[in-house]
Amino acid sequence: MKTRQLPFHPYPAFSSTDAFGLDVITMHTPSDLVRLCLVFRCGGMHFEVPGAAHLLEHLLFHGPAREHILHPLLMPLAHKGVEADAYTDYAYTGYAVSGHVDDTAPMLDALLKMGFGASFTSDMIEKERAVISSETLLKLSFNRWLEWRQRLLYPSHGAAHQPVIGSPESLQRVTGESLMLEYAKWYRPEHAAVIVVGNIPHERILKQLTGRELLTGIPAPRQEPLFPDYADSAYATRTEDPVPQISWYFRRPSDEAEEALFALAVNVICDHQLCLLDQAMRIKHAGSYGVRCALMSYPFKDVGITVECAPELFPTAETEIQNAIEAVCECRVPEITFRAVVGNYLLDRRVEAHEVSGDDWVKNFTANWLDGSLESGVDHETIVRNATPQDLAAVAQKYLAQGHGAMRVVWE
Repeated sequence: MKTRQLPFHPYPAFSSTDAFGLDVITMHTPSDLVRLCLVFRCGGMHFEVPGAAHLLEHLLFHGPAREHILHPLLMPLAHKGVEADAYTDYAYTGYAVSGHVDDTAPMLDALLKMGFGASFTSDMIEKERAVISSETLLKLSFNRWLEWRQRLLYPSHGAAHQPVIGSPESLQRVTGESLMLEYAKWYRPEHAAVIVVGNIPHERILKQLTGRELLTGIPAPRQEPLFPDYADSAYATRTEDPVPQISWYFRRPSDEAEEALFALAVNVICDHQLCLLDQAMRIKHAGSYGVRCALMSYPFKDVGITVECAPELFPTAETEIQNAIEAVCECRVPEITFRAVVGNYLLDRRVEAHEVSGDDWVKNFTANWLDGSLESGVDHETIVRNATPQDLAAVAQKYLAQGHGAMRVVWE
């Protein structure tokens, strides 16, 4: 088994693949609080019925008896402060456990049994179906907004138009037989990764995994690219969100070196106290609620520049967004803004190296594992430190200028 050291992380990070095809990714930090996560490369996009992936996650996370939030396998560790969580996205499903480093072995053992040794009954399915149906009602407004957004971003990709959580109607179409088939198809070592962040050596995790019997024997399905299409024109819609907002979405570069400059360009436009939009909207127009930039997580390889303001300021906000983009494209960014954003980025990197939580690192590794960039070797910090306004202009002209995948969304 070959172990590879991952580049450009604040602490030693390593990656291996065991004999079953299971990826093992660790970051050795000084913290005795260990975060373990078992991630599967399957989510809402991979299941035929909307909500089925999320229902399966509930069944595996809670186990055969839903008497407590913790899975029965983890209850013996409850008095030691162990906590667990699970989540389903469009592209992946994750099961996470955190606790003291001394309890790493039983936590990892429980996590693997949850993921690869699951079984469920019709009673369990009915119970979780009712729970999730209630959740869909609690998130109705957000789910409607997400559905509209997905239809605009990926018009010909039907599987992306439904919220991962599903709906009461779609959940009724899920059967025990279909769930077992999907489970056997996707919950396999070659579709999975164990990610560990904490004060524990990589070799110790590998030793615990050696010789373990994992679910095997079923041919692995072919992986299809997620979201192959993207809307390249502007759209508008209205939702019932209580905060009036206008957003423009742009596709992020696939090249990591360009992505570092792209992120810097977006921060110059938005998401910093001296950014162009803050100066334009919050200083010139006191009626604005504020300006924020939302960097969407994988698999949404896009950036949303959002202005929260009174509806009558929407035309002004749209103009100021376009003005800010043009300023970056034409190298008209004030030097104080450029230097402040670069300095803030580098400061954040230094602070994150010591203060970012294990959960945050697990999410970072999950995203990099999914898109194959774990070992890219791209040093974002050096790229940003040496960046010039001309570098930002070149990237902005390529990815932010008019005609490059902008999507306009209005909700009030």
